[in-house]
Amino acid sequence: MKLSSLKLSLLSLTLAVSMGMTGCDKASDSAENSKATEGAKTETSANDPATQIAETTLDNVSMITLMYRSADGVTDEQKACLDKINMQEIVPDLAKMFKDNFTKEELQQTADLYNKPEIKQVTKYALQMTQKMAGIEVKDPVPAPSPEDMKVIQDFGASEIGQKLNNFKEADGLIQTTVNEKVKACGIDPKM
Repeated sequence: MKLSSLKLSLLSLTLAVSMGMTGCDKASDSAENSKATEGAKTETSANDPATQIAETTLDNVSMITLMYRSADGVTDEQKACLDKINMQEIVPDLAKMFKDNFTKEELQQTADLYNKPEIKQVTKYALQMTQKMAGIEVKDPVPAPSPEDMKVIQDFGASEIGQKLNNFKEADGLIQTTVNEKVKACGIDPKM
């Protein structure tokens, strides 16, 4: 798989892997890192949709690091480094970007979407498929999402707020730059 064509988009990233992902059992150290990060989140996120969205979006970056893990030529040492990547340090900056560019209603609507059971189902399944692609054994597999579950995501993606999120390039740039720096620090060319 060539990863240089991998483009991070807030909508595709957060909708493909939304709330609930970090609670899944993963057969890699990155699961433990995600669980530790989950416990370290601030009380603020429960009451602040922008922070909740930022945390969720960044939690989902683990799907990207799983893809790097499965790339040809990545050593065990580099995989261990990828497993330790923690994106939570940019939560405040990302949350501020959301607050500066979206209304309170738009933020609440998005945060509410991430908490829907349908989204959690799609999230768990998407992570499971990414784990399989990365050669990681999946514990407790979940069934594929139903057409109704997928429709919830499709409807949101087609909505005005879904389109606005998909085109929010400022946040995409912050995430992509941070991922590239962290992947590079693991001795991996992010453009591989």
